[in-house]
Amino acid sequence: RKKNTAQRPRQVGICLKHLPDDTSMRFHHDNVPWQRVINAKGVISPRSQPSGPRNQAAELQAEGVIVTTGALGELMVDFGAFGWFPRALPSDEDDGDENGDEESGDDGDEGSGGDDGMSGT
Repeated sequence: RKKNTAQRPRQVGICLKHLPDDTSMRFHHDNVPWQRVINAKGVISPRSQPSGPRNQAAELQAEGVIVTTGALGELMVDFGAFGWFPRALPSDEDDGDENGDEESGDDGDEGSGGDDGMSGT
């Protein structure tokens, strides 16, 4: 089930980048918590717009998340305090995988090892 997962974090970023502003759409910029997507290292990923990481940090701070600045100026979130690591994803539970073990394990890509892994969503 984990074939071709290397590009999934990038796909998430692209989808979030293109969320519509139109609130009549089912999913849009105001109802998808885009600010909670942090890379697997706990760093807010840089974007083409320099203000992007600062805007994301401000959104997270408004939710009570502590954002720190690393030695190289990168904005970071402590996953030990603010990470989300569920035993099973809601989508897995819907498929009948109630123990969440089907995709367990760290393959170095999703969750804790990928470049743009999701946390806090």
